Amino acid sequence: MSLLALLTACVGTPAVDPESDPKITGATPWIERAERSRDEGDLDAAVLAYDRALELMPWNARLKSHLASTLAERGAQLRAEPGIAGLKAAEIDLRRALELDPENPKITRNLAGVMLEQANRVPAGAKQDALWAEARSLAPDLADQTPRFDLSLERRLDLAFELLERGQTEIGIRRLEAIHSEHPEHAAATRLLAQAHVRQGNEWGDALNFSEAAAQFDQAVRLYAELGNCASDVCDREELHLAHQNRVSAWMRVPDRAQAAAAKREAAVLGLRIR
Repeated sequence: MSLLALLTACVGTPAVDPESDPKITGATPWIERAERSRDEGDLDAAVLAYDRALELMPWNARLKSHLASTLAERGAQLRAEPGIAGLKAAEIDLRRALELDPENPKITRNLAGVMLEQANRVPAGAKQDALWAEARSLAPDLADQTPRFDLSLERRLDLAFELLERGQTEIGIRRLEAIHSEHPEHAAATRLLAQAHVRQGNEWGDALNFSEAAAQFDQAVRLYAELGNCASDVCDREELHLAHQNRVSAWMRVPDRAQAAAAKREAAVLGLRIR
């Protein structure tokens, strides 16, 4: 027997849409909506409706169990989404599900699995250790069966590049700044960070925020200087010229003619002709 059928049998309340009549305050209509939404695959609506019902009947263990299983089901869907964001959202749902049903071994194991997947997507260090330790406390056997990866510099660069390609420029830059701080000697990482700042500068320019755009181009020029201003094959003069050209243009549009003139002189020293 479903939770709705059980409660209806106990209190004799017919199925009603809880939002169709503001006078209705019982839990049964919310449970009806939750079960209907879950059957239709609308887990967000089901969670909301179960929440409303639980507010009215916070002592009801079966209601807690139904909400926990719905959260776990939604967590499984989120876990399947690509990227770390889906894993973090799944973690939130599974943590709450476990609070509602702390003795549920399936939820416990699924949460451990999410923690392990997250651990293998972050660089080795304190954060990875903490994720791994919590997963082990939840499901030791699962932790023992899961290989532990040290996220290599190459993989970190791949992930940052993927973020840039998806248009998540700001997040990509933060990832690259962390790499550059740890490995300032890595020319490819420095170049990618410079290119990312040029990209973000263009995005700010498109949004007509020329002060932010100029700041991004300043950063790019500084990074290209670290690369010897493309005197070797680590980068090419065309991208260096673009960074300087856009920098001067952004400062002209701020407008700050003094900064623009200084930027133009700096470019000229490098043999770059700026219009």
